[in-house]
Amino acid sequence: NPCPIAPGTSNPISPVTFMNVTNIQQTVTYSVTSAYQGCPGSTTTHAVTINPSPTVTNWPLEQTLCSGNTSTPVNLTATVVGTTFTWTASTSAPITGFATSGSDNIPAQTLTIPAGITGFVTYHIIPSFTGGSSCPGAPTDYKINVNPLPTPSITGSILVCELQPNVTYSTLSFPGHSYNWTVTGATSVVNANTNAVTVTWGPYTASPGTVKVTEIIDATGCPQTTAPLSVTLQQRPIPTLSGPQDVCNGSTGKIYQTEAGMANYVWNITGGSITSGGGTGNSTATVTWNTPGNQMIEVNYINALSCPGFPAKQLPVTVHALPVTTITEGSGPNCESASHSYNVPNDPQCSYSWSVTPNGRGIISSGQGTYDVTIDWQSFGPAIIAVTGTNNTTTCVSSSTHSLTIHPKPLPSFTACFEVTTTPGAKKFTLRGATPHVGSQGVYSGNRVSYNVTSGNYEFDPFGASAGAYPVLYTFTNNFGCTASAGPVNIIVQNSSFYCGGDLTDVRDGKTYPTAMIGGRCWMTRNLAYGTTLDPPTTPQTDNCIIEKYCLASDPACSAYGALYQWDELMRYGSTSAHQGICPPEWHVPSEAEWQILINNISTGAPTPADALAAGFLKDPLLSPGFFALLEGIYYINNTWSFTTGNLTGTMYWTSGLNTQNQSLARGVNIYNPSVSRYWSSRGNAFSVRCMKD
Repeated sequence: NPCPIAPGTSNPISPVTFMNVTNIQQTVTYSVTSAYQGCPGSTTTHAVTINPSPTVTNWPLEQTLCSGNTSTPVNLTATVVGTTFTWTASTSAPITGFATSGSDNIPAQTLTIPAGITGFVTYHIIPSFTGGSSCPGAPTDYKINVNPLPTPSITGSILVCELQPNVTYSTLSFPGHSYNWTVTGATSVVNANTNAVTVTWGPYTASPGTVKVTEIIDATGCPQTTAPLSVTLQQRPIPTLSGPQDVCNGSTGKIYQTEAGMANYVWNITGGSITSGGGTGNSTATVTWNTPGNQMIEVNYINALSCPGFPAKQLPVTVHALPVTTITEGSGPNCESASHSYNVPNDPQCSYSWSVTPNGRGIISSGQGTYDVTIDWQSFGPAIIAVTGTNNTTTCVSSSTHSLTIHPKPLPSFTACFEVTTTPGAKKFTLRGATPHVGSQGVYSGNRVSYNVTSGNYEFDPFGASAGAYPVLYTFTNNFGCTASAGPVNIIVQNSSFYCGGDLTDVRDGKTYPTAMIGGRCWMTRNLAYGTTLDPPTTPQTDNCIIEKYCLASDPACSAYGALYQWDELMRYGSTSAHQGICPPEWHVPSEAEWQILINNISTGAPTPADALAAGFLKDPLLSPGFFALLEGIYYINNTWSFTTGNLTGTMYWTSGLNTQNQSLARGVNIYNPSVSRYWSSRGNAFSVRCMKD
């Protein structure tokens, strides 16, 4: 049997809170099936639509603008497609120009806020989704910040003089504000990025000039520019000046006049003097003219607008003068046997007659009849120069005299106190032998001559010179400034071929010396014998421009053993470069270090320093290459010969070394010992020397 149909009631669906966490609509469907006494009924469905809840997604949720600017439109977006928006606006400050409410997007708006106030407009936005029913989302606030503008205003002159400098325009200064000035009609603008600008205005043709300033609040970047301030550039006045323009020298009472009623008159004059008027309050000036030639008078003033005249008025004045016969000396001293010039101011209208007293003191060699003469002074002593000038147009005559003293000339002499024969490879050497020689008053001159500022000496530099004669002149200037010359002395540069191991020919006297390469350095292997033998030998060697030497009594020509020299004579009294001393050109007196190299290198098999054994090698007459030391003795203080015979026969060789006790270093060998001594000696002792190639 079919199930009976019977009325009944349903069991209700329990209340449910739905949450749609997606961004689209969702549907919940309920299926309901009824039953009665075990008989099922039909199934019915029930759908529940759940709309999403939208959220505003704009970011950032604010913008900032300066007062008076227009905001950027805000196109509102949300997490759910199809969302609509409503909003209302409120403000934190007296801002104008905003919409109070609206739907959908927030439009562009021009917002204005009073100066000195910062505020914002808040837009309270409610998003909604409508899909059968309206579902609002969470409210969101959007903010537009509005920053105020600065309020610059310009203070400064609006009426100025053309070309007026240093005119200041300013606006109030605020910390954290920047300023930028724009000026037209000016020639110079200084401090244009401060609150006060300095302007130099241009010519009145540029009028009106303008000044405006833009003030910027640094923190917000909000600017405000003033309206241009118009500045009138007033043309400066053009002064006039009247008065006589053709006057005589010495004339007085000449009146010159310009516009009256002005202020700060400025008068200038050449060739004359203002005797009355000519002050800051005077429109006239009275002048005495006292200098011949083309002169002028000039005036300027300031008008009622405080503008100076432009240009100042200058009036040329021709002053006809008496001949001016004031005698002026040319530059330099008045010296015996020298020419000197003397002149008076040149006037083309004049001729001049000159004379000299006493007779014979001087001769006018040129310029008679002109304004400028040359006098050749024949002798020294007092003299008088006289001149008479005649103006050939006005026949005016004027005379004057000039007293002076003619100074004696110096009488220098020049005999070489240096070697006059050298070679192209030699070092510089000092020039000596001229007298008188006082400080900087004596000057050597010539090709390859130069002044050594360190030593204060003049030097000749043969290095690299071509063979030939090089004349050197000596010029001396005495305390009066008078100059005379002596010489010339010819220095002969002579080519000299040489190889180490062969014989060296001394270009100065033709003597020859054998040489050897020892320790990488070239040595003479015979003692130097250059110079003039002192007779008697008790005579000390002196700085007398003669190279002096001592010879053994057994070797009166120094041909067997060479010469002995006191140290200062050897070193030419400190007057040569790089210790050349009296060695031949391109050779020098060896230093202690160079002697040590010799000792170490000539000693075969001996440990260095080889001083203890080197004497045997130095004396060895058969060693190759050898030094061949000769034991001829030494000469103490030009009076005692020692170590010339017996078991202590020996010799000493000078080095260029000098200690703080003013002693010179020598190296010695003797017949008995195998060692080389090291001896600090009095410079008055006379020893031998072996020279070394530079």
